[in-house]
Amino acid sequence: MLTERYYFDDGKSRKFWSVANRGKTVVTTSGRLGAKGRESKKVYSTPKEAKAAVKIAADQKVERGYIRVDPSQLKINQIEGTRKATEKQVAKFEKQIGAQLPEEYRSFLLANNGGRPVSEGINVFGHPSPYGYIALVDPLYSLHSKAPQYASLHGAIGSDYFILPPGHIPIADSGGNLITIDLKQKVGVIYYFDHEMPDEDDLDDEDVTHYTLKHAILLAGSFDELLTRMAVHRDPD
Repeated sequence: MLTERYYFDDGKSRKFWSVANRGKTVVTTSGRLGAKGRESKKVYSTPKEAKAAVKIAADQKVERGYIRVDPSQLKINQIEGTRKATEKQVAKFEKQIGAQLPEEYRSFLLANNGGRPVSEGINVFGHPSPYGYIALVDPLYSLHSKAPQYASLHGAIGSDYFILPPGHIPIADSGGNLITIDLKQKVGVIYYFDHEMPDEDDLDDEDVTHYTLKHAILLAGSFDELLTRMAVHRDPD
């Protein structure tokens, strides 16, 4: 069963839609970005009719401004000295953090193991900047033992410079700000944390940034969506 996923996000309306063809049955799921969504099914007379209905529905979504989730559009350059992660390395990391990684992110580590995205940035909707906010994502952290400190997933996890909300792990840097993936509440959802947003009441130590969920900015509904957003973004300037 092939499932196609789409998202729409203009900063005001933030939603997703997916469609799957199961023979004569078409299953769609829709909802607000970051939420579970609501599923509906429709049975057609033949598989061919169902397939045609899927195409029509998907084309209509694209016409309305939805973007198909397709991470393969993004070129990612390898971090010097690193290589793909092994199943053993990923399993060891999962044991270390006490959680299973979402499948999309897990697959990314096995295929790429971090990297430097070739991207003009990503819109951070919900950022308090009155002028809109576009962030660069570089690098995506690597599990490789020889990854430089700035690109090391182990280094980010063990950092003494910040504390994240329970269930969040850092997966990328953005000019000193953090991109995280939620492993506990909204599993697989991607968030942005700006180091300048926490106020003094959140700081027990001036050398450590204590992030809380009130500082979390929803960035993407999934890891593959994050990669797609970077791939399709074009700087208007």
